[in-house]
Amino acid sequence: MQENALIIFVKYPESGLVKTRLAKTIGKDEAAQFYRILVENILENCISKDYRTIIFYSGNCEANDLMNWLGKDLDYIAQVGGSIGERMFSAFRGVFQKEAGKVVLIGSDCLFVNAKVVQQAFKELEKVHVTIGPSKDGGYYLLGLSRLQEEIFNGIDWSTDKVMEQTKQTLNRVGVAYSLIDEYFDIDTFEDIERLKNKITGNNSHIALSEELRDLLINIKKK
Repeated sequence: MQENALIIFVKYPESGLVKTRLAKTIGKDEAAQFYRILVENILENCISKDYRTIIFYSGNCEANDLMNWLGKDLDYIAQVGGSIGERMFSAFRGVFQKEAGKVVLIGSDCLFVNAKVVQQAFKELEKVHVTIGPSKDGGYYLLGLSRLQEEIFNGIDWSTDKVMEQTKQTLNRVGVAYSLIDEYFDIDTFEDIERLKNKITGNNSHIALSEELRDLLINIKKK
Protein backbone atom coordinates (compact mmCIF):
# COMPACT_ATOMS: atom_id res chain seq x y z
CA MET A 1 0.00 0.00 0.00
CA GLN A 2 1.36 3.42 -0.96
CA GLU A 3 2.07 5.79 1.93
CA ASN A 4 0.37 9.18 2.00
CA ALA A 5 2.63 12.19 2.47
CA LEU A 6 2.35 15.64 4.02
CA ILE A 7 4.62 18.35 2.60
CA ILE A 8 5.26 21.40 4.78
CA PHE A 9 6.93 24.46 3.26
CA VAL A 10 9.22 26.06 5.85
CA LYS A 11 11.74 28.90 6.01
CA TYR A 12 14.53 29.16 8.54
CA PRO A 13 13.50 31.80 11.12
CA GLU A 14 16.21 34.32 10.31
CA SER A 15 15.53 37.93 11.29
CA GLY A 16 14.56 40.04 8.29
CA LEU A 17 13.82 37.05 6.03
CA VAL A 18 10.54 35.77 7.46
CA LYS A 19 7.19 37.40 8.13
CA THR A 20 8.37 40.60 6.46
CA ARG A 21 4.93 42.25 6.45
CA LEU A 22 4.51 41.54 10.14
CA ALA A 23 8.07 42.74 10.79
CA LYS A 24 7.16 46.21 9.55
CA THR A 25 4.82 46.50 12.52
CA ILE A 26 6.45 44.54 15.35
CA GLY A 27 10.14 44.44 14.33
CA LYS A 28 12.33 41.95 12.47
CA ASP A 29 13.59 40.04 15.50
CA GLU A 30 10.12 39.77 17.00
CA ALA A 31 8.66 38.58 13.68
CA ALA A 32 11.36 35.90 13.38
CA GLN A 33 10.67 34.75 16.93
CA PHE A 34 6.97 34.58 16.19
CA TYR A 35 7.56 32.58 13.02
CA ARG A 36 9.83 30.11 14.84
CA ILE A 37 7.24 29.42 17.50
CA LEU A 38 4.42 29.29 14.91
CA VAL A 39 6.23 26.61 12.87
CA GLU A 40 6.97 24.56 15.96
CA ASN A 41 3.30 24.72 16.96
CA ILE A 42 2.08 23.74 13.48
CA LEU A 43 4.48 20.80 13.34
CA GLU A 44 3.42 19.56 16.75
CA ASN A 45 -0.22 19.66 15.69
CA CYS A 46 0.24 18.17 12.20
CA ILE A 47 2.71 15.32 12.55
CA SER A 48 1.05 11.89 12.63
CA LYS A 49 2.13 8.27 12.28
CA ASP A 50 -0.63 7.89 9.68
CA TYR A 51 1.38 9.65 6.97
CA ARG A 52 4.94 10.64 6.14
CA THR A 53 5.92 14.26 6.85
CA ILE A 54 8.46 15.99 4.61
CA ILE A 55 9.88 19.46 5.24
CA PHE A 56 10.63 21.38 2.06
CA TYR A 57 12.80 24.32 3.04
CA SER A 58 13.71 27.54 1.24
CA GLY A 59 17.22 28.42 0.19
CA ASN A 60 18.33 30.61 3.10
CA CYS A 61 19.62 27.64 5.09
CA GLU A 62 21.01 24.10 4.97
CA ALA A 63 19.27 20.87 5.93
CA ASN A 64 21.41 20.64 9.08
CA ASP A 65 20.06 24.01 10.24
CA LEU A 66 16.52 22.62 10.01
CA MET A 67 17.49 19.35 11.73
CA ASN A 68 19.06 21.22 14.62
CA TRP A 69 15.89 23.28 14.91
CA LEU A 70 13.09 20.80 14.23
CA GLY A 71 14.73 17.45 14.91
CA LYS A 72 16.27 14.60 12.94
CA ASP A 73 13.15 12.42 12.64
CA LEU A 74 11.74 14.26 9.61
CA ASP A 75 12.77 14.29 5.96
CA TYR A 76 14.29 17.56 4.68
CA ILE A 77 14.40 18.56 1.01
CA ALA A 78 15.40 21.91 -0.49
CA GLN A 79 12.74 23.74 -2.49
CA VAL A 80 13.48 24.08 -6.22
CA GLY A 81 12.10 26.77 -8.54
CA GLY A 82 11.46 30.49 -8.70
CA SER A 83 7.80 31.22 -8.07
CA ILE A 84 5.80 29.55 -5.34
CA GLY A 85 3.94 27.69 -8.09
CA GLU A 86 7.18 26.26 -9.51
CA ARG A 87 8.33 25.25 -6.04
CA MET A 88 5.04 23.55 -5.18
CA PHE A 89 4.95 21.69 -8.48
CA SER A 90 8.54 20.50 -8.01
CA ALA A 91 7.76 19.31 -4.47
CA PHE A 92 4.63 17.40 -5.52
CA ARG A 93 6.43 15.87 -8.50
CA GLY A 94 9.36 14.72 -6.37
CA VAL A 95 7.13 13.12 -3.74
CA PHE A 96 4.91 11.39 -6.30
CA GLN A 97 8.04 10.04 -8.03
CA LYS A 98 8.88 8.32 -4.75
CA GLU A 99 5.59 6.42 -5.13
CA ALA A 100 3.61 8.30 -2.53
CA GLY A 101 -0.13 7.67 -2.53
CA LYS A 102 -1.97 10.92 -1.88
CA VAL A 103 -0.01 14.10 -1.15
CA VAL A 104 -1.08 17.16 0.85
CA LEU A 105 0.96 20.37 0.95
CA ILE A 106 0.63 23.12 3.55
CA GLY A 107 2.60 26.26 4.29
CA SER A 108 3.77 27.36 7.71
CA ASP A 109 1.48 30.37 8.10
CA CYS A 110 -1.89 28.90 9.09
CA LEU A 111 -2.20 27.96 12.74
CA PHE A 112 -5.57 26.29 12.20
CA VAL A 113 -4.10 23.33 10.31
CA ASN A 114 -3.67 20.18 12.36
CA ALA A 115 -3.62 16.40 11.84
CA LYS A 116 -7.43 16.32 11.74
CA VAL A 117 -7.51 18.84 8.88
CA VAL A 118 -4.79 16.92 7.03
CA GLN A 119 -6.67 13.64 7.47
CA GLN A 120 -9.83 15.32 6.19
CA ALA A 121 -7.93 16.34 3.05
CA PHE A 122 -6.69 12.79 2.50
CA LYS A 123 -10.25 11.52 2.91
CA GLU A 124 -11.49 14.04 0.33
CA LEU A 125 -8.86 12.72 -2.08
CA GLU A 126 -10.56 9.34 -2.05
CA LYS A 127 -13.43 11.00 -3.94
CA VAL A 128 -11.73 13.73 -6.03
CA HIS A 129 -8.30 14.35 -7.53
CA VAL A 130 -7.77 17.75 -5.89
CA THR A 131 -8.79 19.22 -2.55
CA ILE A 132 -8.10 22.80 -1.47
CA GLY A 133 -8.19 24.67 1.83
CA PRO A 134 -9.08 28.26 0.86
CA SER A 135 -7.74 31.17 2.85
CA LYS A 136 -9.56 34.44 3.46
CA ASP A 137 -6.98 36.44 1.50
CA GLY A 138 -7.95 34.79 -1.79
CA GLY A 139 -5.25 32.13 -1.78
CA TYR A 140 -5.14 28.72 -0.16
CA TYR A 141 -3.43 27.28 2.91
CA LEU A 142 -3.65 23.64 1.80
CA LEU A 143 -3.50 21.79 -1.49
CA GLY A 144 -4.01 18.06 -1.79
CA LEU A 145 -3.54 15.90 -4.87
CA SER A 146 -4.21 12.25 -5.60
CA ARG A 147 -2.13 12.56 -8.78
CA LEU A 148 0.10 15.24 -10.27
CA GLN A 149 -1.90 18.09 -11.84
CA GLU A 150 0.59 20.33 -13.61
CA GLU A 151 -2.10 22.66 -14.99
CA ILE A 152 -2.93 24.23 -11.64
CA PHE A 153 0.62 25.52 -11.21
CA ASN A 154 0.65 27.46 -14.47
CA GLY A 155 -0.93 30.81 -15.34
CA ILE A 156 -1.62 31.77 -11.72
CA ASP A 157 -0.97 35.24 -10.31
CA TRP A 158 0.85 33.96 -7.23
CA SER A 159 0.80 35.94 -3.96
CA THR A 160 -2.36 37.80 -4.99
CA ASP A 161 -6.02 37.54 -4.06
CA LYS A 162 -6.66 35.88 -7.46
CA VAL A 163 -4.95 32.56 -6.67
CA MET A 164 -7.96 30.63 -5.42
CA GLU A 165 -10.34 31.79 -8.15
CA GLN A 166 -7.82 31.21 -10.93
CA THR A 167 -7.07 27.74 -9.60
CA LYS A 168 -10.76 26.82 -9.59
CA GLN A 169 -11.14 28.21 -13.11
CA THR A 170 -8.24 26.08 -14.29
CA LEU A 171 -9.64 22.94 -12.69
CA ASN A 172 -13.05 23.57 -14.25
CA ARG A 173 -11.45 24.20 -17.65
CA VAL A 174 -9.48 20.94 -17.66
CA GLY A 175 -12.38 18.97 -16.15
CA VAL A 176 -10.70 17.86 -12.91
CA ALA A 177 -13.00 17.18 -9.97
CA TYR A 178 -12.07 19.02 -6.77
CA SER A 179 -13.43 19.77 -3.31
CA LEU A 180 -13.02 22.59 -0.82
CA ILE A 181 -12.48 22.13 2.90
CA ASP A 182 -12.92 24.74 5.64
CA GLU A 183 -11.73 28.29 5.02
CA TYR A 184 -9.14 29.72 7.42
CA PHE A 185 -6.64 32.57 7.38
CA ASP A 186 -2.85 32.84 7.31
CA ILE A 187 -1.03 34.96 9.85
CA ASP A 188 0.92 37.52 7.83
CA THR A 189 0.10 40.90 9.36
CA PHE A 190 -0.58 42.48 12.73
CA GLU A 191 -4.28 42.54 11.81
CA ASP A 192 -4.11 38.75 11.46
CA ILE A 193 -2.54 38.59 14.92
CA GLU A 194 -5.45 40.61 16.33
CA ARG A 195 -7.94 38.35 14.55
CA LEU A 196 -6.21 35.30 16.01
CA LYS A 197 -6.31 36.79 19.50
CA ASN A 198 -10.07 37.17 19.14
CA LYS A 199 -10.32 33.55 18.06
CA ILE A 200 -8.39 32.13 20.99
CA THR A 201 -10.31 34.20 23.51
CA GLY A 202 -13.65 33.18 21.98
CA ASN A 203 -15.23 29.78 21.58
CA ASN A 204 -12.34 28.27 19.64
CA SER A 205 -10.66 26.00 22.15
CA HIS A 206 -10.01 23.50 19.33
CA ILE A 207 -7.04 25.68 18.29
CA ALA A 208 -4.14 23.95 20.02
CA LEU A 209 -1.57 26.51 21.12
CA SER A 210 1.67 25.87 22.94
CA GLU A 211 2.07 27.88 26.12
CA GLU A 212 4.98 29.75 24.52
CA LEU A 213 2.88 30.78 21.51
CA ARG A 214 -0.12 31.76 23.64
CA ASP A 215 2.07 33.97 25.82
CA LEU A 216 3.67 35.57 22.77
CA LEU A 217 0.30 36.32 21.17
CA ILE A 218 -1.00 37.92 24.33
CA ASN A 219 2.03 40.17 24.72
CA ILE A 220 2.88 41.01 21.12
CA LYS A 221 2.55 44.73 20.38
CA LYS A 222 3.11 47.23 17.61
CA LYS A 223 6.39 49.15 17.72
